[in-house]
Amino acid sequence: MYRQEYQMVVTVPTADANDPNWPNKRIQFDTSEWLQQLQYIKIDDHYILNTQYTPIANLDDFGITLKLQNALNGSDKRLPALYGLAEMDAQKFKDLMRGKIKCEYLRTTFDAETLKPVNDYFLISFTYKDKWYEFETERKISKTSDDGYFLWAFDNTVHEAGYWHNTDPAAYSYRDYQNGKAVK
Repeated sequence: MYRQEYQMVVTVPTADANDPNWPNKRIQFDTSEWLQQLQYIKIDDHYILNTQYTPIANLDDFGITLKLQNALNGSDKRLPALYGLAEMDAQKFKDLMRGKIKCEYLRTTFDAETLKPVNDYFLISFTYKDKWYEFETERKISKTSDDGYFLWAFDNTVHEAGYWHNTDPAAYSYRDYQNGKAVK
């Protein structure tokens, strides 16, 4: 067995509704290969920080602006100022957002299949009509993605800026680490 400090958990869906773990099964595994390296810091049983994460190189890329448009879909009901952006032509939207997008690394999880720390979470922020908004997205390192390196996964909606860090309780993030806040 492995030491508790190196134990992490991933969840995998179970198809059998009669399984006592349905709908998700928790798999515990040893992460000492990574957590013994100084660049990785355990937050809890699901999340780590990678102090040497790979930043998103080009925030004006179609991959980012298309995910942003997907996130906007339905958000305009809660945030009327954003009405129409989700339906805008993709090229026009990309041009509109050029230079107006920021990104903040949040944390990392292990992939349920490979058990490697390849799922990075970022907070994407953008400005529109002098107001800032944000949404959380996941970047999965993948050798099989179209560009050969990253595959974007997404399932979130847009909120006014500050929402993610002010939720109760707000999840520990790289910003907390940089500000000297201790991991609980």
